[in-house]
Amino acid sequence: MQNKVSDGRTAVITAPAAVKAGNIVIVGGRLGVAINDIANGAKGLLDMTGGVYILTGTAALSASTVGATVYTASTNTVIDGNAVSLEGGTGTRAIGQLERPTDGTATSIYIRVKSEL
Repeated sequence: MQNKVSDGRTAVITAPAAVKAGNIVIVGGRLGVAINDIANGAKGLLDMTGGVYILTGTAALSASTVGATVYTASTNTVIDGNAVSLEGGTGTRAIGQLERPTDGTATSIYIRVKSEL
C-alpha cells in the first residue's frame, strides 16, 4: 500500500511540558505513553496502543478493586502517579481502570490505559 505512512502504534508529539518516560500524555483526545523522557517543547515518541502500565507516585490511592476507574484532572496533559485519583466528578476525566487492586499503601499503580478519552 503506497499511501500508508505509519502503523499508528506510535505518534511523534511536541511535549506540552517536561515528560518522563512512562508518563501518560493526552494528545487531541487520545492517550499515549511516553517511550523516553521528552523535554518541554521538544519532539518525542508516544506508544498509542493502550495497554497496562505502572505509574509510580508519592501518595497511595485508597483501597480499591480491579476494574475501578482511574481519573485525572481535566486540565492535566501529562500524567504521572501523583496526578491520578479514584475519585471522579466535576473537573476530572477517566483515563483507564485499575489492573491490580490497591490496598491504600502501595504507590505503584497498575493502570489499563484507555487509548481514547
